[in-house]
Amino acid sequence: MFLLFQQITLSNFRIFLLVLTLSITSCTEEKKVSYLHISHTRIDGGANRAMKEVEALDFSPYDMLWLGGDMALHSSKDSATLEYLDTIFQLSSPNTLWALGNHDYHTKPDLIKDFTKRPRYFSQYKNGITFFVHDTQIEKCNTSGDQLALLKSVTDTLKHSSHFIFLHHKLIWLPNHPELGPKANEITNSSVNTCFHCLHPNNFYEEVYPLLKEVQKRGIQVICVAGDIGFKVKNFEYKTKEGIIYLASGLWDKTPNQDVLLFEHDIYSKKLKWTFLSIQELLNKE
Repeated sequence: MFLLFQQITLSNFRIFLLVLTLSITSCTEEKKVSYLHISHTRIDGGANRAMKEVEALDFSPYDMLWLGGDMALHSSKDSATLEYLDTIFQLSSPNTLWALGNHDYHTKPDLIKDFTKRPRYFSQYKNGITFFVHDTQIEKCNTSGDQLALLKSVTDTLKHSSHFIFLHHKLIWLPNHPELGPKANEITNSSVNTCFHCLHPNNFYEEVYPLLKEVQKRGIQVICVAGDIGFKVKNFEYKTKEGIIYLASGLWDKTPNQDVLLFEHDIYSKKLKWTFLSIQELLNKE
């Protein structure tokens, strides 16, 4: 009787160990998802639509879609235009993040929130990543008022994220940078100036960068992703001395092989990798 009890107990224990091992293995195996950053999909001076290559894309395989702005020539012209964009990008999905550009402000930007169900700037958390969607048009590229207050609140309390993604349209980290500033006009779509569509001199390094540095010091990787690019260069990547990463990608219908940014995220290992792909390469992957 005692031996039989021992055998059953040992057998159950072996089963327990097997189940435990399988559980640990399943918890530590990779779970990979992908995110796509796509920007400047408008047709230059043509119809108020996105590029035909963008219309042909299937965005369903991507866990999130990050829109870098300027999605149509006049994105907010009317509800019909936004309904059209909604059929492509699923604007109201919580997995679609839209950083508004200057062409998205034409001409009724208040209509946009009727489709996105979100304000023009906001923060969101998903898969261990905190996102801040910034509006670079609202204060001529400056970060101030309620937007700055929200950014401070988010960054001050950020603890349990592996990454902090700062998503925006204009490359606001170019002006006033000792190395990048002199090259700004060779990179950004517009010039550094004061017109509506220009990249304005701004307070990024005075108000925003100190907050991002503190997040980076806590071991949370900060990545700034911008979308007002594509006319002069296909893509952009830079790492600051503090380890903060600047990325930018954007399309231009005059040059169909311009780039998008594809991110691969291993949620369990907390690794986030990215690669620049041309729009044609992305179409060929489908």
